Amino acid sequence: MPLRSRGWRSVLTILSTVLLAANAVAAWHHSASPYRCRFAVTAPPNHPRAGLAVSVPICGVTSAEGNDLFAFESTGRQLQILSLGASPANRAAALVEPPAKGTDIYVYFGSTIRAPQNRTAFLEPLTLSVYSLPGEPPLKDWPEVERLLRTSDTWGTLFADQIALRHNPVNAADAFIMDFTGHLRIPEDGEYTFMLVSDDAGFLFIDQELCIERTGRGGPGNMQRGEYRKTVTLKSGTCPVRCVVAEAGNSQTAVLARWIDERNKYILKPEDFVQPGRTELKAVETRTPDAPCPLFWYTHVSYIGVNGLQYTETELGTHNQKPAQWRLGDGSVIEGAKIRHVFHGLDSRRVQVRQGDQTAEGTIAFPENPPARRHIANPGHFNHYAGIILATPLKGMELPTLKAYRSFLLYREFNPDVIPVTKAVLNHSGLNTAYRYSTLMNLAALSTGVDAKTAETAFNALLTSVPDNHPKLPEVLLEFAWASLFQLDNLQRAEKLTTQLQRHLRANDPRLVHLRLDLMVRKGEVEQAHETAAHHLNRGDMGKNQRYAAVKSNALKERFYELLHSGFIDDAHTALWEWVELTPHDRYKGSWPLARARLWTAMHRQKGALAILEDAMTLNPMLVNLPDVEFEKAKILQRLGHRELMTEVCRDIIKNYPNHEVAGKARSLLE
Repeated sequence: MPLRSRGWRSVLTILSTVLLAANAVAAWHHSASPYRCRFAVTAPPNHPRAGLAVSVPICGVTSAEGNDLFAFESTGRQLQILSLGASPANRAAALVEPPAKGTDIYVYFGSTIRAPQNRTAFLEPLTLSVYSLPGEPPLKDWPEVERLLRTSDTWGTLFADQIALRHNPVNAADAFIMDFTGHLRIPEDGEYTFMLVSDDAGFLFIDQELCIERTGRGGPGNMQRGEYRKTVTLKSGTCPVRCVVAEAGNSQTAVLARWIDERNKYILKPEDFVQPGRTELKAVETRTPDAPCPLFWYTHVSYIGVNGLQYTETELGTHNQKPAQWRLGDGSVIEGAKIRHVFHGLDSRRVQVRQGDQTAEGTIAFPENPPARRHIANPGHFNHYAGIILATPLKGMELPTLKAYRSFLLYREFNPDVIPVTKAVLNHSGLNTAYRYSTLMNLAALSTGVDAKTAETAFNALLTSVPDNHPKLPEVLLEFAWASLFQLDNLQRAEKLTTQLQRHLRANDPRLVHLRLDLMVRKGEVEQAHETAAHHLNRGDMGKNQRYAAVKSNALKERFYELLHSGFIDDAHTALWEWVELTPHDRYKGSWPLARARLWTAMHRQKGALAILEDAMTLNPMLVNLPDVEFEKAKILQRLGHRELMTEVCRDIIKNYPNHEVAGKARSLLE
């Protein structure tokens, strides 16, 4: 018993120690602030006065410049702090005095109380401020650029390792001003030659003196060979440096290098500048445990370029890893602790995050330096992006985003996944007539095989919106008639549409001829269909067509299957009708109906494809390719889930064509 009691006392002592330590860490040092960040020091500064670099995710809950940031070490001692201003990704950049004890520092914010700033406590490390460049200024001299800096918008300040940048690090704007400021580390007294490479105008200040001035607009050109360089005499220690580059558009370059001679020159390294210590954000906390904390982060994961438009996959999450409501700048509303979203274009987007009764907000920007590239032609990449798009609620989404999503999904022709997006597009007012027509036609075609009600609604909307003299009306009538005939089981409507179509097409138009044949066979008027077919085949101009077909029909057939297998459904559809117009006999021999059924299968119209094959056998029970037609029918029955009928057809194939290659395929289908 005494030993056991001592054991329990030991456990209680350990638990008490742990709890006391936890309470010490959890102490709240600035009672007026609702939020704080805990940073761990990961690397010391390379100068005793450089301070520690922190980037605080304020996310709109306080001043973007970080005027109310208060810093403490874990013991509760207040640390000197210097706010540097708004930073990219909805953060505020600041320098903090290194802690005397431990490696953790706490930065409090959200109180709106201005924190004391001690500029003399820090030696400015290298930072970069990015400004807008309004208009098209000539950039003729430094006074002009200096005036521009005073009137331009500040887009963000961030810590820089070196002056070597070839892109906009804040957003996707082509025109902007880069303002690098900091201190050089001079190892020993002597002469140093610096060279500047800029696109466009560039200005280098050493120890507050303008040393290099490159004015006007133009690429770097000979600057890479040291065209703009200056030798200065410096003493050992530190020396203020400033490099301003005004980029007027297109490519960007801002590089500060050390010149030794023609063959020896190098970009100044991070260790050539005064650098702050580095920190890592470990936690974002609230004063009251478990209180709402909508502060968030985001990162761009990858991008895909389609038809000149960039689609970016972005991951967003709350710092406390708890669910929130995300209202994105494109109208999307998504729930979750961590979400993925596909943004289109490179314009910055607003974002609002709500958790409980607290709200944070900010901007999603797209810097010119892109994330990992993905390829639209890669099925895995396409499916990944499509999955994110299809998981996004469409309600409330803005029209430009819906149109961009629709365009992306339509890269895969006859993709039924695009139907809900297309419906959402059509619910918006303000669509121009041409776009509404093409969108309705696309919706009708896509939904014919998978959503009969939607297809009929879309076709009817087209018929009521397209004038009787519109050149696109025959296309609508044809597609609606064939859909009614083969897929929607409405022979009466198909017959009515065929009659209406006769007023718009010439009597010997191949599409109208074949539509009449389809209608006759569907209605059981086989003898009349034979007479119509014979009349069509014995026309006076058929001899010429047959001679021409002998040369080109095989090429058209190969072209059709090449397009079909490559996924170019619309082009395959066009090739199919060119084929039958040249060689109408192929309809009655069987090769064309088989191709047509395969096309309809690719259009997700299995029911119609089955009807096409059955009608072909009804019109000509002695089809040259009857075994292939029978096997295609078996495959369609399998896709439709008609296992018993598929089995019956396969057994007939095996019995009737034992030596044909499809017999083996039929056996495989039965396994």
